[in-house]
Amino acid sequence: MEQKEEKHRERKLDIKRGMRTQKMMSFRCDNDVAEILGCVSNKGRLLNDLVKTWWKSRNRHEEDYHPGENNIPLSDE
Repeated sequence: MEQKEEKHRERKLDIKRGMRTQKMMSFRCDNDVAEILGCVSNKGRLLNDLVKTWWKSRNRHEEDYHPGENNIPLSDE
């Protein structure tokens, strides 16, 4: 019988037990993107890293940049 590998949880620095640093979101994606994501074991980590990289590349000249200061439509627009 195979033994299951134990998962090691790593907490973010300075995060207390019970403190949340994530928010559950639900969204639709194109079928071709869903097929690509089907090959990825940690979809959430991939999306988090991609969005952070994209955000930094668009705003590399400004330290304190607010999302409302660009042409990206926000949820209330």
